[in-house]
Amino acid sequence: MRNLLLSTVTLLVVPAVAIAAPNFSSHTHTTPIELKPISPSSGLKLASVCFLGYGECDDVGFGSGDEDYSVDTTKQCINEGYSKQNCNSVQEIDGVCPYNPAYGRGCKCVSNLISCPSGQVGNGDSCGGKYVSCKCDPNLISCPSNKNGSGASCGGKYQSCVCKAEYQYTSSNCTSPRSVSGSSCDGKYTGCSCPSGVSSGSYGCEEYYPSPCSTVCKKAYTDNCRNRTAVSTPYGCAEYWSDCSSKCKTAYNDNCRNRIAVSAPYGCQKYYADCQSKCEIAKTQIACNLGDVFYADYTCVPSSQYNPSKTVLGFVVYVNPNGFGGQVMAPWPIDRNGNKLNDNSVTMPWGIYGENVTPLTDYTSFASAASDYDSCGNTDKLIAAGSADDYPAAWATRKYAPTSDTKGKWCLPAAGVISNFGSNRDLFDALIDKLGGVAYVDNWVWTSTEYNHERAWINSNVSYELNHLSKSISRYIRPVLEF
Repeated sequence: MRNLLLSTVTLLVVPAVAIAAPNFSSHTHTTPIELKPISPSSGLKLASVCFLGYGECDDVGFGSGDEDYSVDTTKQCINEGYSKQNCNSVQEIDGVCPYNPAYGRGCKCVSNLISCPSGQVGNGDSCGGKYVSCKCDPNLISCPSNKNGSGASCGGKYQSCVCKAEYQYTSSNCTSPRSVSGSSCDGKYTGCSCPSGVSSGSYGCEEYYPSPCSTVCKKAYTDNCRNRTAVSTPYGCAEYWSDCSSKCKTAYNDNCRNRIAVSAPYGCQKYYADCQSKCEIAKTQIACNLGDVFYADYTCVPSSQYNPSKTVLGFVVYVNPNGFGGQVMAPWPIDRNGNKLNDNSVTMPWGIYGENVTPLTDYTSFASAASDYDSCGNTDKLIAAGSADDYPAAWATRKYAPTSDTKGKWCLPAAGVISNFGSNRDLFDALIDKLGGVAYVDNWVWTSTEYNHERAWINSNVSYELNHLSKSISRYIRPVLEF
């Protein structure tokens, strides 16, 4: 019975504990009371429980003081449904067991973890997609100076790089005649430029590039020919334009540069058609007789062999002292313009009265004048002394041209030739008639021989002598040709 009572007391001394049933969160439990053994020296008497029929019960005290009354927290936590938790460095125990903090319901992320933004990745352990710290994504790249970063970024690096806005030209939007220029970025360029072109130089631009490069010269004129007019060059070009080598500025007036004159000690029978100053066919020493008919081919025959089908220049009126060469007189008179006359209706003055032609020799006697046979030499001096208005007689003979080969070669006869005509008057009158000429008029034909500053010689009357007459009086002209 005592033992039973002690048991009762013991139960009364120990506080009742309401134990929550495992896994029933709706049940509350009282604040745990930590049970610690009481030292026997404290003077306290502890109740003890003993069961009847088993062991000895001490009625003096509740044990000997060596008993262990501590609670096994591990078993207690396990009994209440907790389990040992091995949470990592970024976790903490969720639902900690009140008896042992190593036990709980599970693990949960610590509250100071962070989410990494785009461009960064977690550093270290993670929990629920969160990390203790973040670092730049190693896949990010640095962009060169001609590009801007694109996408996520971190630490000056980017997910990708794109060319800056100034790189806007490609072959698609920079079309001919322009071409891309400047710096490049992934096939794009900063510029779209017209060709540099060529200098228009001294002669201007012949061709420009099409729009929008229409101010840039594509091809320059190589010369100034478009502004030059070429002269006609039947005989070739003497001078080309300095700025247009394909067009002639000055033409040759004749073909003399390509002609070689033959030696003509006895005169020229034929000059080149394209070079009147050079002889093509020289005269040979023609042996003609006084009164022979003289043809245009520079042959002569006696009047008895006259051939009217050939062109006649005249008849031989004078033969040189050596028997070769001489002078031929035309069978008719001429006018001031050198035209052949069919009658003796036109006369003209010799020259300027009172003016001495100083290159000419003055012959003041009949004998001296009759020795002058220089018909063409005298005529040359008169032509040089003045115009056709000044010395019409001499100029008329030079205009006479029955053939092209004899143009400019006829002369005013010298006094000796006219005197010789008078000495053979019957012979020459018959020849003039035979050749269909105009009768010779006595005392009316000028010579090229000067008497003095006032007078010149003419043929005389029927005595065949010479006479001198005032230069201003009009008389007839009978031209002669030297052969």
